[in-house]
Amino acid sequence: MATYVVGDVQGCSAELQDLLALVGFSAATDQLWLTGDLVNRGAQSLETLRFVRSLGRNAVSVLGNHDIHLLAVYYAEQPKNESDTFDALLSAPDCAELLDWLRHRPLLHRTGTDLLVHAGIPHVWSVTQAEGFAREVECALQGEHFRNLLRVVYGDCPRLWQGPGTPSGGPTGVPRLRAIINYLTRMRIINQAGRCDFDFKGPAATRPSGFKPWFDFRPPSETRILFGHWAALRACTGRRDMGVDLVTDLKRRDLTVNAMAKDEDGKIIDPYGGRIDLERRVLRHVSDAFVEDPLRVLRVARFSAELRDFGFSVADDTLALMREIADAGELDHLPSERVFGELARVLETRWLDVFLSVLDRAGCLAPWFVECQQFTSADYANLGTWQRDLPSGVARFAVLGALLGEDACQALVTRLGQPKQHSRAVGLVARHAQTVRRWRADDAESICDALVAFANLKPALVRDEMLQVIARVAEIDQAVLNARTQALGALRLSAQSKPTQGREYGRLLRAARIELVKTWFG
Repeated sequence: MATYVVGDVQGCSAELQDLLALVGFSAATDQLWLTGDLVNRGAQSLETLRFVRSLGRNAVSVLGNHDIHLLAVYYAEQPKNESDTFDALLSAPDCAELLDWLRHRPLLHRTGTDLLVHAGIPHVWSVTQAEGFAREVECALQGEHFRNLLRVVYGDCPRLWQGPGTPSGGPTGVPRLRAIINYLTRMRIINQAGRCDFDFKGPAATRPSGFKPWFDFRPPSETRILFGHWAALRACTGRRDMGVDLVTDLKRRDLTVNAMAKDEDGKIIDPYGGRIDLERRVLRHVSDAFVEDPLRVLRVARFSAELRDFGFSVADDTLALMREIADAGELDHLPSERVFGELARVLETRWLDVFLSVLDRAGCLAPWFVECQQFTSADYANLGTWQRDLPSGVARFAVLGALLGEDACQALVTRLGQPKQHSRAVGLVARHAQTVRRWRADDAESICDALVAFANLKPALVRDEMLQVIARVAEIDQAVLNARTQALGALRLSAQSKPTQGREYGRLLRAARIELVKTWFG
C-alpha cells in the first residue's frame, strides 16, 4: 500500500485523475491524502467531491477555506463570490449528501508523525494544542447548531491568538472558533507575536517587513506537517518537517532522470545526477526509497520500452535492486489493476519485447508474467518483429499467443484481470497460430476452422487487426490471407443443396469450406 499526498484540487477533477493515473494509484489498496480546498476555481467541484467520497476510508481530506466558504453559502445563505465555480454542485441532485459528507471532514488529521492540514500551524501553538483546537471547530461544524457558526465564520479578527486583554487560553466564543479556522485554513505569513497577514498571497521572498512564513517560526520537530494553500511556495519550504523540501522530494522519485527541477530563475536543480544519466541514456534509481512502491519495478521496464527509440538502458545497480524487490516477494502484493495499467501503457508503444526482457534480466517476470520465463532470445526477437508495427495494443498483446500457447495465455489473462478484448484476441491467436503457420495440406480442417474463426470476428476492425497478427506470426502474405479468409467467410451452400436441418447445414458448409482449403494446395 502506498500513500499519496495531493495539494489543493480546487475542482480540477480531470487533472487529479491524470495525476493519479501517472503514479499508478489504486483505489482498492492505496491511500490518498488531500490538503483541502477540494472545490472552487476549477469547473469540476461536483466530480471532485463524488470521486473523493467514493474512495471511502482510502481518502483523507481536511477542510480548506474554499470548502468552508461553500458550506457557508449552502447552509447559511452567505453570498457567493463572482469567481465561485460550484453552481453545478449546488444544483446537483446529490448536493445535500455531498455537502453533509464535506461538513464532516476534519480540520486536521494526524497519523504517526505525519500531520495533514490545509494552511499550517502557528508557532504559538504546539501540535497537541492544534489538534485540540481543531476538534473544537469540528464539533461545532458537525453539531446540531453548525449553521450558527457558518453565519459568522467570515472575518479576519482576531488576528492574534494572545492579544491584549485576551484570556490566557486564547479568545473565547465565536472569535475563538474563527481564529482557529483562520490559522488552520488561511494562514501564510505571520509575525513573532502570532499576528497573520491574510492579504498576502505571493512568494515568500516578497513578504512585508516583520512577517515570515509561518513554518520559519516553528522549531524543528519529528512531526512532518503536510499542507497546501500557499501555491506561490511551489512546495518549497527548505525544511524536511514542513511538507517536503525540494531536495527530499526529489530523493523520493523513482529515477534520476525524473529527479530534476527548475527554480524560479531557470536554474536546473539536479542533486542526484539526473542530467548525466540523461546524457548517457541511463535509467537509474535515485535512492533506496525506490523500494517503497514495488510498482516501480514495472515502471522501470515500461520506461525502457517508452524510451527505447532514444537508446535508453537500465543501470546494473537498478536491475539488482529490482531483483531484490522481487526476491522479497513484494511484487506478489501488487493489485492486478496497477500491473495491467503499466502493461496497457507499454502496449501503446512498439516495444513489448523490451518491457518483458528488462523484467527477465532483473528476475522479475514472476509472479505476473511467469509464463514468459520460457522465452529464448529467439522468442524475444520474434516478439519484437511481429508486434512492432501492429495498429493497436490489443493486437500487440495478441502476438504473445503465438509464443505461449493456449493454456499459458489463459493463466496470464486470468491473473492480470485483462479486458475481454485482450483475452479474446490472445486466446484466438494461441489457439490457431501454429496451425496457420504450418500451412500444410493435411491440416486443411484445422486451417479452415482457424480462418473461419477470424472471418466471424466483429467488428471488422478487430477482424482485420487479428488477421494482421496471424499474417505476421505465420509469415504469410497479408493480401493472400485476407482474400482466403474472406472467401471462406463468404462461402454458402447452393439453394439446391440446402438441408432443412440447421445443424446439418452447418456440417455441410464446413465440409464445403474444407474442400475449398484443399484446393489451395493444388
